[in-house]
Amino acid sequence: NRELSQARAEEVRRLLVERYGIAGERLRAVGYGEDRPLAPNDTAEGRRRNRRVEIHFAWPPAEGGDGG
Repeated sequence: NRELSQARAEEVRRLLVERYGIAGERLRAVGYGEDRPLAPNDTAEGRRRNRRVEIHFAWPPAEGGDGG
């Protein structure tokens, strides 16, 4: 599961770099496998919810701003 999760994350990263021109060094792909489920894996719906890719954005604070 971890390998599949990592492959899924790397594919999304590759797409963002190749199709949208985002600098690869600004992105990190991490697959968590079974470590961070949203739902129990004992139902088809739970497994569907757990097959996901999350994208987290970290914006630097604006110059002179307080970051809030």
